[in-house]
Amino acid sequence: MRNRKSILTILLLVFVLVVGVVSVFVAYRIGTQTAVAPTAPESEPAAAGQCTGAGGTCITASSCPAGTESLGESDCNPPNSVGKLCCKSVAPSGLTCNTIQFSMGCEPRPVCLDAKVNPCTTPEPQGGWCPYMSCANKKKIAYKNDPRNKAGEYFLETALPDGSTVLQGETIVIAIPYKNTTNKAIGSATITDTLDPKYTYLDSDPAKKCVMTGDRITCTVPGLAPGKSDQVVFRVKVKSSAAVGVVNNTATIKTNDGSEARCYNNLKVEVQPKADVECLTKTAMVDATTNPAPITEVTKGQEFTYVISLENKGNAPAGGYEIVDVLAGEGRAELGFVSSSDCTFNTTSRTVKCPVALNAGQKKSYAFRVIVRQSTADGTTIKNVGSVFASTGAGASPVSTCINNLTVKNPLISAVKKAYKDSSANTPGNYALSEEISTVSRNQTFVYSVKVTNTGSGKAVGVVFTDSLTGQGQENLSYVDSDDICSWTADTKTISCTFDLEKGASKDLSFRVRVNDTIENGTVIKNVGLVKLGTQVVEVKKDLNVSSVVDCNQTCSTNSECGEGLTCSTTAGKCRNNSCSTETSCVCPVTTTPTPTATATPTSTTTPTSIVTAAPTVTAEPTVAVGTPTPTAVAQVTPEALPETGIFDTPGIAAFGGGLLLAIIGILLAL
Repeated sequence: MRNRKSILTILLLVFVLVVGVVSVFVAYRIGTQTAVAPTAPESEPAAAGQCTGAGGTCITASSCPAGTESLGESDCNPPNSVGKLCCKSVAPSGLTCNTIQFSMGCEPRPVCLDAKVNPCTTPEPQGGWCPYMSCANKKKIAYKNDPRNKAGEYFLETALPDGSTVLQGETIVIAIPYKNTTNKAIGSATITDTLDPKYTYLDSDPAKKCVMTGDRITCTVPGLAPGKSDQVVFRVKVKSSAAVGVVNNTATIKTNDGSEARCYNNLKVEVQPKADVECLTKTAMVDATTNPAPITEVTKGQEFTYVISLENKGNAPAGGYEIVDVLAGEGRAELGFVSSSDCTFNTTSRTVKCPVALNAGQKKSYAFRVIVRQSTADGTTIKNVGSVFASTGAGASPVSTCINNLTVKNPLISAVKKAYKDSSANTPGNYALSEEISTVSRNQTFVYSVKVTNTGSGKAVGVVFTDSLTGQGQENLSYVDSDDICSWTADTKTISCTFDLEKGASKDLSFRVRVNDTIENGTVIKNVGLVKLGTQVVEVKKDLNVSSVVDCNQTCSTNSECGEGLTCSTTAGKCRNNSCSTETSCVCPVTTTPTPTATATPTSTTTPTSIVTAAPTVTAEPTVAVGTPTPTAVAQVTPEALPETGIFDTPGIAAFGGGLLLAIIGILLAL
């Protein structure tokens, strides 16, 4: 009995296992299969056949399309055309077709035939299209406006091809030509055109009975005989604010029988070309090339340059423009014209004119040079206005102006001249002016110095000092050196210095000269220099007397010509110190009496030499360091760690092992 149970248990387990495997396999196969619909042959529309009745066409449909009527399925050929209809065109109400046309059925012409792109491919019916009108080449035509144009009377002479440019604010004429291209008369038609928002309607031909409603113009035109043509004409204006871009415009022609046609045109709106010249700045400067820095003050007699800068901010070239600057009024009468490479000057009207030519976006400067009159009072304001005109005709107004104001600040120059004794420390361009002199002697070098002061309210520009060594007694002088800003011209024996001087400032101009050794005692040397600024001229003088008493080493002929303590050396012809006549410095060398040297008494005491006995060398015993012995470190041995986890600690393996173990135990118990 027990064996029977064991056998049954084993068989039961095997059965369950087999059933499970089969179920899993079947489920897997079902899950991977793609659903397949039953295959059925696709129904192809049968080719349109001819009806047995005249004029019909067999189609597969539930009803016949508009403009046709059904003749019944049985009339279709070939036979057994189940699901087909025989449809025959019918003449629209009101058509006057002839017998053949009526029996064949004329149809309204589809508007899609006038589409700009992808026209419909509807074949023309056997009865032909019903009467219709069309535009020539499907186009509307734009024309330039003629000054003679008015409502109902238009001169269409200059056509604008499709894609042409029109400008903001421009008036144009639009024509919609139409023609009856069939052999049947047309009773009437309506032409409708919806204007683009860029356009404003102006007028049209009253004979065409055009009415403007909102943005749509509608014209009712009379009928046309076969082959005849006509057109609708109206004017529009491109708005000044119209956005730049393409304007696509379509007109629709609809006849009284319902046929339609469309006419197209497109234009491109662009900004109205316009020059816009603006004066940016008007600047006064000492010189536009060498010294272009702006100035706000000038002095009488000063030359300077006006520079006027313009820009064409428009989108078209600027031709015929002109700068006009009148040198009169508001202190401008104080100016005199000097020169210009850009402008001309009319002496009668005292007007400066500069012709202007600028491309769109171009900048350019125009310059002319003027001078402040010498009579201009200190503190005068010169208010100069440069105006830009598009044209200089009568009544023309400037399109732009630039103003520049200058204040006249006149300097006032004063100067004084002195002579100074030369110093041994003096070098060319660097002079110590410490001891002023009024007399000189033979072979003496001395310094002339002129002190120039500006006591006016403005800067002194271009002050010039000149001094010629050609006056009375100056033939006895020769040039030595001078300040760096000065130059010497040997031919004319003239020294010249040019400089600027701020208001309230002073400047010393110095140069050295030498007196020759042949000048006679008592001679007077008269030196005269000039300081100039414009019309201001200051004369500077300095008189020097040649003294009979000269200094050391100066030329002499008698003792009376030498200074105190000096005599005239007959050998050298120079004033010398009588005690040392060969010394050119007149300073005699100092004589020094030698001091006797004392004899030292020798000392007879002799110090005995000490005898030093060396001490015996003691050998030191070696020192033994006594200390606590250092204990030897004992290494700590750490026992090897055993694994903390086993194979059955892994959750998956544990579960598997446990389950397997329980299964084995269950089978064994069953046995």
